[in-house]
Amino acid sequence: MIRRPPRSTLFPYTTLFRSLGGKARALLQGRYHVSFDDIRALANPVMRHRVLLNFHAESERVTTDTIISKLLEIVPVPKSGMK
Repeated sequence: MIRRPPRSTLFPYTTLFRSLGGKARALLQGRYHVSFDDIRALANPVMRHRVLLNFHAESERVTTDTIISKLLEIVPVPKSGMK
């Protein structure tokens, strides 16, 4: 288990790019609204290069995708009624 969290440089651009990517993904799938699935699908490609692993994470063979997936599990989907 990782005792020290990895360093992250998630700036506001990350949110902007996930939002724009979500809009593009929704349009490509024939929808005019962005779903939470769109945002979650883009989390790894958008955030992957922003998570810096420390020595402890690398020695335990933890990947940035694993960390981002754990974050997505922890953060609940807002209860807006959208699907």
